[in-house]
Amino acid sequence: MNTANSIIEPAANTQAFSVWRGSDEKYTSLDAIICPEREGTDDRNISLGAYFTDNKVLAGHYGHVKSYQLQFNQLLNLTGATGNQILDLLPMHIPNRVKGEIIGGYIFQLEPHFVLERLLLKIDLVNQLTDLGYDGIAFTESYSSVFVPFDKAVISENRQ
Repeated sequence: MNTANSIIEPAANTQAFSVWRGSDEKYTSLDAIICPEREGTDDRNISLGAYFTDNKVLAGHYGHVKSYQLQFNQLLNLTGATGNQILDLLPMHIPNRVKGEIIGGYIFQLEPHFVLERLLLKIDLVNQLTDLGYDGIAFTESYSSVFVPFDKAVISENRQ
């Protein structure tokens, strides 16, 4: 059962995920990975941070693929929610005016990363989620789970 209340509850225990990340650079340090200024899904250069996915093919669309382990203590799990639903599922109040500025005028369902990145232009989303105890966020994109850790301590590189 995937109700709105169960989607946003913080994880009761540590959650670990084996994931992939695609990057233009073959070798990237963890310091560079977590730096939001270096990431972005398009030319707007707006980003929650580094994006990881459980889908190796999807990761490959973004460059060289590397395997990582993510271990979250409190993951904000929004997987299964559409981009248009995410604004109502976040654990902080988003004014209706801001919601309208983000999704207004679009007739199609918006991708979650697009909604979250546009929200970054309006509020300090990552710091607010961190203040609430979350160390990352997960959402669905291209039929795959996408994870964005807020702290590099969550990330460890799998040795291949």
